[in-house]
Amino acid sequence: MIPLAIFAKTYGVDAPKELAAQLEEDKIAAVHYNMTCSGLSSLPKEIPQEKIQEIREQVLSRNIEIVGVSATFNMVHPNRAEIEKGLESLKAIAEASRQLKSNVITLCTGSKNAQDKWKWHPENSSEKTWSQFLDTLEKAIVIAEENDVILGIEPETANVVNSSAKAKILLADLQSDRVKIILDPANLFDSAKDKNSIREIVSKSFDLLYEDIAVAHAKDRSLDGTIRAAGKGDIDFEHFIGLLHQSGFQGPLVMHGLKAEEIPFATHYLNTQLDAILRS
Repeated sequence: MIPLAIFAKTYGVDAPKELAAQLEEDKIAAVHYNMTCSGLSSLPKEIPQEKIQEIREQVLSRNIEIVGVSATFNMVHPNRAEIEKGLESLKAIAEASRQLKSNVITLCTGSKNAQDKWKWHPENSSEKTWSQFLDTLEKAIVIAEENDVILGIEPETANVVNSSAKAKILLADLQSDRVKIILDPANLFDSAKDKNSIREIVSKSFDLLYEDIAVAHAKDRSLDGTIRAAGKGDIDFEHFIGLLHQSGFQGPLVMHGLKAEEIPFATHYLNTQLDAILRS
């Protein structure tokens, strides 16, 4: 069974108790955690033990599963000091994740755009940037091994790993069981001519990566590139979820890219799709 989850930041809260209350109200039993929901920065240098205990008491004790924790930093930032700070935060988050019964930490493969790691820069495709990315990732893998966690990387058109093909090359070169894929259909294209084109892109991504998908994202996108809540764009989620099911995927399907008021709609839409797949 594929559990439906949500990005914790969607709720805009800064306390685990508030987050848990919102999740229970929306009948969502799994969450991708962000340390901002504990009143910290998203990339804290350290996570006090009392903060970890608060998450355990307010979230885990209510049988809400933490399916992942965000540690996204720019892995190829032009300023090396920013990368080092990101790795320091990754270590703190990895150590906390073990106590939160979560073994997936999500990363951003980065961009040479110093102002926004989610925006493209021409140097992203250079051999020098690829080499820098691998150097950062190798250090992240050491942290993952020390803490028995998995690192999730996501093919995104604006980042260094900007396609499923490039992600496949990376996995083949690394040969590490510590690096897995986050697959978000909305991040596999910037725009598309029609819905069939999107389905083709998604299908090709599954052909390449299905064995290594640890987390799937449920974010929608219109043909013109506008991000939407799941069910309000042009991605065929029946097709996407069907491919997940056929591949034997057992990880979470995580909603994001939506507003808090859109959560009931997206939850109902995706649960309907998941139920239909299970009954088929």
